[in-house]
Amino acid sequence: MKPEQFIREFGVEKAREVVAACPEYYHYYHIVEGVYYTCPKASRVAVKDLKRLVESVDLVESWGGIDDVKLYDLSHCKNKPESAGYKLLQAIADHESIYGGGDE
Repeated sequence: MKPEQFIREFGVEKAREVVAACPEYYHYYHIVEGVYYTCPKASRVAVKDLKRLVESVDLVESWGGIDDVKLYDLSHCKNKPESAGYKLLQAIADHESIYGGGDE
């Protein structure tokens, strides 16, 4: 399962719980069994991808939500991966990949 779909179906709080409870050296969470694995397979979601998406959602929310953060002109940051603006652009893209463009 894609991590975006996991968050849409189970919510960001469940994703946060999965990430926090993941033992070291495990990389995948089995959605049906509720256990962690080291290799990918059907019905598993990559924990590192869930973690990235949870962090992106948190970053967007810390700026007041998707509608507020999109008010900022970050176009000058799109080619500067070391900048905070670049990270925010990535977080916006991640947020939109989960929830859509924010105009619902």
